[in-house]
Amino acid sequence: MGAMSRVNSKRRRKIRERLCEAQNHRCCYCGEDIREGATIEHVNPSAHGGKSNWENLVAACRPCNERRDTMNPTKFYKKIIAERERRQDQGVAA
Repeated sequence: MGAMSRVNSKRRRKIRERLCEAQNHRCCYCGEDIREGATIEHVNPSAHGGKSNWENLVAACRPCNERRDTMNPTKFYKKIIAERERRQDQGVAA
């Protein structure tokens, strides 16, 4: 059982709300609005020993959370930026 799944749902919901408010309801990676469907993301993945504390938690959209999985956050963010730049170079809306 993952660390966040051990936290009761009411507390998890409150944590998610506070993280979203702190981030102006934007995904920490892609910047999309996350008023609906926000997830709690561990900066240092729990699979790598990351703790479920404020210093290690951010709000992310579900697609970014799932795509990142256990990838290093800096590497993942660079990947997102590169993809965005490729789309812009191809004339596709970001």
